[in-house]
Amino acid sequence: MPRTKNYHEDDVLRKALNLFWTKGFHASSMAELVACMGISRASMYTSFPNGKEEIFQRAFEMYQEENSRKVRALFASSPSVKDAFYDMLKGGIMEDVMAEQVKGCLLINTATELIPGDDHIQQMVRKNAENSKALFVEQLQRGVESGELSPELNVKDVADYIFTFYGGLRVMSKINPDKKSLLATLDQGMAILQ
Repeated sequence: MPRTKNYHEDDVLRKALNLFWTKGFHASSMAELVACMGISRASMYTSFPNGKEEIFQRAFEMYQEENSRKVRALFASSPSVKDAFYDMLKGGIMEDVMAEQVKGCLLINTATELIPGDDHIQQMVRKNAENSKALFVEQLQRGVESGELSPELNVKDVADYIFTFYGGLRVMSKINPDKKSLLATLDQGMAILQ
């Protein structure tokens, strides 16, 4: 008779995600994963037969889905496209400067640690970038159509810029989590939407 799981996979994946986010993929050992997830090694391999790689990929997918929902909800709740972009970018900064331990953006950390070298992760990161930029184009177009943004705005180029700018802000917030400096940089970067 098969054993029943006495844990929820999403819960243990969140715990693993935090370990990976804090230490990185390569520095997170199997023993640390077992300990942080709070399940036995046997249970871990039953639920995740491909081990550490599968745990990471599934946790990373969960992270991407949750972040995508949050960003979409932010844009849906804001009548101002400019304000929504500002709030999204500021949220990333505040996440880092208010944290006890600055972890940065998991997507960027993953890209810098595992790419090149892991084709599956590279595809996941690339798909995330494409989806994010498509959402940004959609929102920038909404701003153009509402008259909030200039009709001359090249929404594709600006979407690419915002995606890249966000990544840069998150890297800088790991290097020097100085709120005043980062917010000043954000203000300068947002001038593109004026």
